[in-house]
Amino acid sequence: MRDDSVRARPWRPILAWVESVANVVAAASLALVALITAATVTLRAFGANVPDAIDFSGFFMGVMIFWGIAAAFRNDNNVRVDLLLFILPQRTEAAIRIFGNFVAAAFMILLAIAGFQHVDLVLRSREVTPELRIDLWPFNAVAWIGLALAALMASMSAIDWPRKPRSGNEPLDNAAGSSPAQNKRALDVD
Repeated sequence: MRDDSVRARPWRPILAWVESVANVVAAASLALVALITAATVTLRAFGANVPDAIDFSGFFMGVMIFWGIAAAFRNDNNVRVDLLLFILPQRTEAAIRIFGNFVAAAFMILLAIAGFQHVDLVLRSREVTPELRIDLWPFNAVAWIGLALAALMASMSAIDWPRKPRSGNEPLDNAAGSSPAQNKRALDVD
């Protein structure tokens, strides 16, 4: 039997799959940046270089950042300042969080639109890397897909409020998905 939350919000399994893909793409991009950097440093010792290393590192860094933002919005792990929220009444805190989610979604949607315009501009201008003459638009397009997914995840986070019922002024989500009491027990050393 399916969980009521899945029936009420059928997009959650799809968003979980998108989050998994976003994590893989971000991790692969990070690995490529590390590999390019290590190869560049190693080859410099022998007087050689990796062609377009700086450009490729920058492209993969952009891919990593935008796809990572998509995963962060899915988990509600984006950076925010909770210090002020913990002293507010629960209703006020919830209202501020909802408002913040909608502002973040609006910002990500506008950024995704601007990113699409940039991909279109790069595609039409036929920009290429300086040494290998590789088209730049595919790298920009992959980064933009991550940005569009981040806008989707931010929008779904704003729409999908609240994710779970809260008791007291505890954080909405923990990195491990457990309660603060469980986290404290896990940190206690016997």
